[in-house]
Amino acid sequence: MKKNNGLVILLGLVIIILSACALLFPLGTGFVTGEGENIVAYDFVFGNSAAGVNSDNGGPYGGLITAFVLACIGAFFQLLGMVFSFGQGGKKFVGVLDVLSGLLFAATAILFFLAKPIVNGYLDNTVTLTLGWGFIIAGACAAASSLLSFVTGVISYRSKEA
Repeated sequence: MKKNNGLVILLGLVIIILSACALLFPLGTGFVTGEGENIVAYDFVFGNSAAGVNSDNGGPYGGLITAFVLACIGAFFQLLGMVFSFGQGGKKFVGVLDVLSGLLFAATAILFFLAKPIVNGYLDNTVTLTLGWGFIIAGACAAASSLLSFVTGVISYRSKEA
């Protein structure tokens, strides 16, 4: 009997939307300088010579590259879990994928919220940085995706179906 299949699919859709938000919101303001200049968050992931985020100034930063890669891998696992949740059986596998993606997005959320200490040496500390809304909302979406992935994973894994 498929008693939790609809709930797992609905939670899966919400999780995928939150994951997409966690990957897209770093396109917004990642940091605000003391002079009021906005710097896009992904500049610190991929580098941007115009913003001064290049190898001469210590960028791109490995911690933020790791956050992006973990989010991409977690989103892939969530998509796989969503696809497998439509079929008959395989609920334990869906549960494992959801829990694994939850762990990956938890790490991503932590790294997004720690973005300011990660880029502490940006321009040799001559510029004061404040965490912008891009990293804050992306971290919140990654944290929400992580929590919902854990819940969905437990529901799927505890399912009586094979």
